[in-house]
Amino acid sequence: MFERHDVPFTIFVCKGFSERSHTPWWETLEAVLNASDAIKFDLGADRSTSARRALPIVGR
Repeated sequence: MFERHDVPFTIFVCKGFSERSHTPWWETLEAVLNASDAIKFDLGADRSTSARRALPIVGR
């Protein structure tokens, strides 16, 4: 397709993916989320402060 339309292209292959020694970050995140009923994050601040800052961003 690229050659037919005379469009240059480059393909990057991550060594860890091609050797199957590493997984994409989104698959690792999925495994972590599926392995737990709940996940807590320490945001290093008072929860109410963090919530007040986050709510306008998410539109609530």
